[in-house]
Amino acid sequence: MQIGCQISIAQGLGNALSQATDVGARSFQFFTRNPRGSRARDIGPAEIDGFLTTRAGLAPFPLIAHLPYTVNLMSASLSTRQFSVELVCNDIERMAAIGVDALVVHPGSRLHQPRAMALQHLAQALERHILPRLCDTWFLLETMSGAGSEVGSIEDIGAVIAMLGYPAQLGICLDTCHLFAAGYDLRQKDAIGRLLHDLDSHVGLSRVRCVHINDSKFGPGLHKDRHARVGEGQIGLDGLCNVLTVGQFSHLPFILETPVTNPGDYATEITKLRSCLHIP
Repeated sequence: MQIGCQISIAQGLGNALSQATDVGARSFQFFTRNPRGSRARDIGPAEIDGFLTTRAGLAPFPLIAHLPYTVNLMSASLSTRQFSVELVCNDIERMAAIGVDALVVHPGSRLHQPRAMALQHLAQALERHILPRLCDTWFLLETMSGAGSEVGSIEDIGAVIAMLGYPAQLGICLDTCHLFAAGYDLRQKDAIGRLLHDLDSHVGLSRVRCVHINDSKFGPGLHKDRHARVGEGQIGLDGLCNVLTVGQFSHLPFILETPVTNPGDYATEITKLRSCLHIP
């Protein structure tokens, strides 16, 4: 079981990897660039070589990269879609050099468009520009809370995958806070059963490649995306353990995106989650 956390690479990949291992993480996720903008730091060959050498000694150590929130591949605006495509394609190349296992993206916001049209825009961007550029990296559409005009239910993601003929390396990233907000009460065993049924029916369990393991400040089905620290929100430690102990997810990286004060606080979070697995 690879439990990891979100770490900034602003001070370098090697520093981020050290921070992750210091808190007991077995994987980590980072933003490819400014999460609320488009600026990206230059990552030189020497930094990459040193990082790859160190990471090789930790294998297996899944590495997940999260694209910025400014990406909206289904936007009603053609210029926004074009900007998003250019950014994503650039990051695919940058992240391939680092050996990233998966790129995570929010499916987007449809604004005033019909849902079907927005999904079609997303599918077209994937088919024409993004999927052909992937080598060994998975491209993961993240489940969303359903707030406002954002799109990203399991059914939405399954519809896009079906439109494209179930291509290789297109998958799904689950987020426990988002799923809870969307109506899956993860505190209840029957909700876990419904989640697995919906994933199997619409996406395919083999396409689940990462889980963001976050508590929620708000209750189930309220469509409010506000992460809480492990055991301090409405899902609670028992609810998160229900997800963590799903047999079909045992091989996946579980990434914490909880609102910690500093990366060192993740050590406590990871210890709590490992207690679900009875691992010291």
